[in-house]
Amino acid sequence: MIKDSSLDEVKKLFQHISIASFIKYFEVFEEHFDSRDNTLIFDSFNKNKEYESWTDKSYKSRATKGKTIFRKKLEIVALEYITQFANKNRLTDETIGKANRLLKNRQNSIVEIEPNILEQIKKIENSTELSNSEKTALVKIRLGQSNYRKKLIEYWGKSCVTNLEIQELLIASHIKPFSECNENEKYDLYNGLLLTPNYDKLFDKFLISFDNYGKILISSSLKKSDLEKLGVSKYDKLNSEKISKSHFEYLKYHNEQFNLKEKTFYNTVYN
Repeated sequence: MIKDSSLDEVKKLFQHISIASFIKYFEVFEEHFDSRDNTLIFDSFNKNKEYESWTDKSYKSRATKGKTIFRKKLEIVALEYITQFANKNRLTDETIGKANRLLKNRQNSIVEIEPNILEQIKKIENSTELSNSEKTALVKIRLGQSNYRKKLIEYWGKSCVTNLEIQELLIASHIKPFSECNENEKYDLYNGLLLTPNYDKLFDKFLISFDNYGKILISSSLKKSDLEKLGVSKYDKLNSEKISKSHFEYLKYHNEQFNLKEKTFYNTVYN
């Protein structure tokens, strides 16, 4: 179900970028949403000779708002709005058809959680007696009992770093922390890694992360002897056959938190 606040935000954004333009350049906006430079987006506009009917202001507005939808992860809400509520008389069959295909593909990546597990998770999230770390731990336990972990096992097949195949030891670990996610992100298949307990704990604490090539990033606060005891290697990397662009969109957030923790560590040690 679409939240009213998200729906209102999408409707406001569509006042500056037409639905037809958003759907037409959906993949372009998605690919470049985190770039400050609009040159490549403008190149796509030019290939379709949009300059014949659009002004320079229209170019900038469409590029900016198109990227905003992806940066705020409102693309599913936008697609749901188009397919469910938008005036179809103002849209072409091509636009409606592509919107439906895009929505179906996105929805296929969202894992459904059993109602009883979902209810337990919501109670944990709303608790005023638990700390954030306690909530995270309890949510992970509930997700371990849910369909989300099963889907991650189906996707990865084994630990996405160490290749361990003993399923009983593998943990469904969110890339972007559960507490920071919107409803779609919480159960997005691409927001999950399948990790062994030692890697899961380090990843949760932002003591390790993975770069844009899937190679491990290790905190300077971890000694070589610590890494040896934990079985962590500087040569570790994510399974290249399974890692995708969608995973890296979430890893960008994790990298930022990892770098922030590294900066804090350096300031503590050297200042």
